[in-house]
Amino acid sequence: MRSTIPLFVGLILIALLTLVCSCHVERDVQATADAALAAGGYDWATAEADGRWITLTGTAPNQDVVAAAVSAVHGTEAVTEVYDQTLVHEMSDNDVDPVREALSDADFGWVGIERDDRTLEMSGVATDASQADEAESVARPQWPWGPLDNQIRTAETEADRQLLACRGSLEQVLAEGTVNFESGSAALTPADRLILDQMVSVLDDCADTRVQIEAHTDNTGGFDSNMTLSRARAQSVVDFLVRRGLDANRFTSVGYGETRPIATNATEDGRARNRRVEFRFGL
Repeated sequence: MRSTIPLFVGLILIALLTLVCSCHVERDVQATADAALAAGGYDWATAEADGRWITLTGTAPNQDVVAAAVSAVHGTEAVTEVYDQTLVHEMSDNDVDPVREALSDADFGWVGIERDDRTLEMSGVATDASQADEAESVARPQWPWGPLDNQIRTAETEADRQLLACRGSLEQVLAEGTVNFESGSAALTPADRLILDQMVSVLDDCADTRVQIEAHTDNTGGFDSNMTLSRARAQSVVDFLVRRGLDANRFTSVGYGETRPIATNATEDGRARNRRVEFRFGL
């Protein structure tokens, strides 16, 4: 019995030593894989070590970079096997649509968003840091493809505060109704003219602020014809405001066609929401 005790203790020590060594090896493998991904610029990929094996996860822009990332990790001396569990998603401007719709539904339509490859850039002027953070919290769940660069700044100058005041006054007008066009038309409806007449006094009070007027369409019709139609809609609004006595030099007009929906085009209500005009102050 006594002779078996040293043997038993020895086995326990060997097991503990093996476990410690295994943990050290796994940490080294993890560090090596992370370094290989960082060196190759594969920031979309995540490595997870299990012994000397690595599992790769993440969403890649194409299959070629997946192969390159796997090769980079597998080429290190510490790694014996790489299991590829990545997904491939080729980016397009349509990927921004869910973000834009979510921001619009949460009354953050003033936030500017642009896509730079897999990075979503947010811009605009917020009343305070918490409002900027809240806008980011709305956008982030809709952008699983990569980093989110929140460039929204808080109002610090008198010009910023004037911009916010103008935006707030405009939002009060738009809360009563929005400028929507009939399908396929750039002609202002009587309801559109009533809304724009209310906006004239707001814009007149904000005489030092430049305004960009952005018009949009639904997806009915061809892409090129919708771009032309949206430009005509934006210009119709500018022409109306100028006829009401506002300085034409304050305004720029832009048409985005069907490329920036804020609602589904599968329903008439959604298409009507997408046939809209937006006002951007300070651009």
